[in-house]
Amino acid sequence: MGIKTKIIMLILSVTVAFAQPETETWYFGIGAGIDFTSGKPEMISGPLKTNEGCSIFCDRFGKPMFFTDGQTIWNRENKIMQNGTGLMGHPSSTQSAVVVEIPSNKNLYYVVTALNVGRKQGLNYSLIDMRLDNGRGAVVKKNINLHNRIHEKITVCATPDYKTYWLIATEYASNNYLAYRIDSSGIDSIPIVSKVGGFKDSLIVNNIGYIKASPNSKYVINAHQNKHILELSSFDYKTGKINLIDEIELGEGSLTYGLEFSPDSRIIYVGSIFPESKVYQILHPALIDVNEIEFYELGGWSTEYILGALQLGPDKKLYVTNDADSTLGVVNFPWLIGQNADYQKKALQTLPGTYTTRGLPNFLTNYFYDPMLCDEYLYDERNEDTSKINLVQEFPPDGIDIGYDVRWMKGALWSEEMIPISGGFTAEFQVQLSKGGKDVETTNRGGTGFAFVLQTKSGYELGSGQDGLAYEGLENSLVIEFDQNKDIHENDGNHLAVMSSRGKISPDFSLNGIKATNNIPEIEPDNNLYKCLVSYHNKQLKVYISPESYYLLPQLVIDNFDIENFIDLEKGRAYMGITTATTNVFQQTTLKYFRYCSQPINESETSSVSINNITDYSMQINPNPATDIINIDLESDKDVLGYKIYNLKGEIVQLETVNYTRLQNLKLDVGSLVNGVYIVKLELGTGIKTGKFIINK
Repeated sequence: MGIKTKIIMLILSVTVAFAQPETETWYFGIGAGIDFTSGKPEMISGPLKTNEGCSIFCDRFGKPMFFTDGQTIWNRENKIMQNGTGLMGHPSSTQSAVVVEIPSNKNLYYVVTALNVGRKQGLNYSLIDMRLDNGRGAVVKKNINLHNRIHEKITVCATPDYKTYWLIATEYASNNYLAYRIDSSGIDSIPIVSKVGGFKDSLIVNNIGYIKASPNSKYVINAHQNKHILELSSFDYKTGKINLIDEIELGEGSLTYGLEFSPDSRIIYVGSIFPESKVYQILHPALIDVNEIEFYELGGWSTEYILGALQLGPDKKLYVTNDADSTLGVVNFPWLIGQNADYQKKALQTLPGTYTTRGLPNFLTNYFYDPMLCDEYLYDERNEDTSKINLVQEFPPDGIDIGYDVRWMKGALWSEEMIPISGGFTAEFQVQLSKGGKDVETTNRGGTGFAFVLQTKSGYELGSGQDGLAYEGLENSLVIEFDQNKDIHENDGNHLAVMSSRGKISPDFSLNGIKATNNIPEIEPDNNLYKCLVSYHNKQLKVYISPESYYLLPQLVIDNFDIENFIDLEKGRAYMGITTATTNVFQQTTLKYFRYCSQPINESETSSVSINNITDYSMQINPNPATDIINIDLESDKDVLGYKIYNLKGEIVQLETVNYTRLQNLKLDVGSLVNGVYIVKLELGTGIKTGKFIINK
């Protein structure tokens, strides 16, 4: 029998959607700051005072380790770090500093600084050793010069394995882009030079403005404040070479400053600061499937303030600083097109006595990469919602743990409904492993493990009742096993295996095995977090596991993999879930979150519509954005026969057949919907009316 219960207390406070603790606290402007560690942006005060550039680096709990305005470095106690003064940046430089964690050494950090235009010795770096001063850190090398004619503009991105970083900058009064390689051996002082830029202007104001690498490290966008043209280039993270794609014209007289990409690197955002402050969204054929460049002006214009930096946050929203104001703008859904992106010009108010300037923190851009932007959460420990899952059968004292009063489950969590699988899907979950009921060291004996499972039977038929992972005995299933327990059928105690069976499956790889590998990180019950991602697209299966906040290369890839050759799906669908051991476990598996993104199935039985064919959104809906209730103005007495609510994939997410007569206002409870943009379609006695609304909790 399934169990549904409200979680009252959580095992550990972890920000699920974020996955970038290095970026979860910001200091900027005059004493302003944002704390993202609770799951929502909370305004805080900070010790920093800067007109423009700044950078910060946080620990794995999202708490500041150190931060800088480009001239001074402060430690976690908000005191000046040892030897942390006199750096060659400037608080009036667009991107005065950026922090780079040295690959393979979590104690050493580079702080790269850029002076403002007109200063000599423009680009420099300093080295911090966090082992010094009782963990507060100290600067051990300072102002190592890289280039004299680089000012204002610096951005950093990484290769997919995070073993190499690239520092990208532009040379003053030149068309040169320079890329400096950073790896475990240090910063290569000889850059890769690409002569592709279109500007050789020595006018100071034309060399001010942001440069940004895309979150996927494949593109670079560059602004010139007093020019009306942006440079979009491709970037080869293997070689460091840059090639100009296009010079994007914004219109005569437009002055540009802030730049950003969407988290999936498909959309460009730019802030124009004259003659009015505007945020533009740019769709370019090199990045997204359009035939020609498309521009969208978001949220209208303003003369109340000048726009400054545009910066992605760890919550996947885009933040816009309003210079010399006490507010920030927010683009709530930067991966959506046009007004669906939902730009709110004054969404956040700074604390009294603090205010924004033109800058926001400069980060490694890959921290914000997220290709899974149509995700649905089956479980998220932050919002205490178990309505979309089945928790299978209490069985103390082992299994999956998702909270103090929903603990020690027998070993499984399943989606409440079948999920579209055949068209492609991506699933991601995060677990925390700790020692279980048996006091056995897994380094010597092996642990137990956990598994991602697709199956078409009820989750209540789980398990064989014997030792092992709880998928055993399920019929018609596909299993991806992350196992640390070596048995007679396996050649390694720490491995990843893909298995399937149309009959009852067992852990015997010789019977059910498709592919396996032992090339995975050591998985230990050390209370650390492990992220796992399963991707199935275009008949290719990829599996990732990482103890970090990011993924390296996939641990396992299977090409020419047609999933329907291994499992009989029901109209292309299956239940999706995670299982763990049922008895005598050596580790406890605490689930932090489980999310997925799947492609809708094009078949007549599927409850979906083409929302692209809907053009009339005249129906008035309030409040909009909403959190739990929407009120629909019917203008005059109307008979309401029913309604359907669609997400942007055209799938029905809520519907009801009713028989209301002579209504002027219809109130709908939409509290179960996740954040996003939705279409509501009313069936009235006089015809069909549609409207669009946003959920933003």
